[in-house]
Amino acid sequence: MDTFKKKEGSSPPQVWDLDSSLPFPCHPDHYVSNSFRPSFQPFSDYQRFFRIVYAPTFLQSFASDRRHMKNWNGNWIAPPPAHDPIVADVLLGLKVHLKV
Repeated sequence: MDTFKKKEGSSPPQVWDLDSSLPFPCHPDHYVSNSFRPSFQPFSDYQRFFRIVYAPTFLQSFASDRRHMKNWNGNWIAPPPAHDPIVADVLLGLKVHLKV
């Protein structure tokens, strides 16, 4: 089930999901079939939606201040990574990428 067209001379598509237990990088077909389980149909009130964002735009505008790594009173849930937080050239915020 190859759902991706490859431009001649380009590298094969890859998914790098460091938050999953799947191997990485992996082919998008393997990733979708093992993470989103397309054979499982949710109730009609809960449909899957996907947004594809042009990588250079995402990399230029994505930032993470690590708030998601803290609990309700601001303490770290686990020690933060040693590297600096991700900062953006132009801060658009994730909500811009979520608008459908």
